[in-house]
Amino acid sequence: MREIRKQDQQLGNTLDQENSAVRVRLSSTAVRARHAGDPATAREVEVSYARGEKVYTVRGKGVVMACWNMVIPYLCPNLPAKQKEALRYGIKVPLVYTTVAIQNWKAFEKLGVSTVSCPGMYHTDVSLDLAVNIGDYRASLSPGEPILVRMTRTPCLPGLPEREQHIAGRGDLLSATFEIFERSIRDQLLRVLGSGGFDPARELMRLRSTVGRTGTHTSTTLCSIPIGQPGSSRAKSHASLLAESR
Repeated sequence: MREIRKQDQQLGNTLDQENSAVRVRLSSTAVRARHAGDPATAREVEVSYARGEKVYTVRGKGVVMACWNMVIPYLCPNLPAKQKEALRYGIKVPLVYTTVAIQNWKAFEKLGVSTVSCPGMYHTDVSLDLAVNIGDYRASLSPGEPILVRMTRTPCLPGLPEREQHIAGRGDLLSATFEIFERSIRDQLLRVLGSGGFDPARELMRLRSTVGRTGTHTSTTLCSIPIGQPGSSRAKSHASLLAESR
């Protein structure tokens, strides 16, 4: 661990040279960005960042906020209220990528499919891994060979507006145990591939440690089409946010 820290420090010193046209300062978290003076006339911006147990401030001609929109209102206190409101609108879409190793893909061959869309099921699609050869790695080309199956899940709560569905879906994702995933995967693969001779008890090779859950893949988008009940104040506010944030 000490060796890794030493290497990181050496890399940081290399990237942060005073005579360089571009300097990169590692292990530094921005905590505030604001105009240096009156926003209407300021010619520079100030950026405060935390490094170790200290906070530093630097100045520059401009700043690129390369981060999630929702945190920008907390980093930039001088933003107009309407812009802050629009930036806070985004909610990350809960997304699950599941990879399942199976003994063979004879059931897929027998059914004549490589990808299956499953609306209403726990995972919305099931597909064979892409046949890609890289270096010494060779893809599974024979139905009798082991292969990976890719599955995707975007939990939501039908009936709610899009943004509220994503919030509910993130709660569902946080509460889902691995046992829930495993039981749902076994059940779904049996229902999808059972008529092709697939038996989860015999064919599944590995599930553990291959379910990837994330809430940071993509974000709710603002849309001019009303979200919610037609004519509702909620639907109108989402559309007006789009216009006001431009």
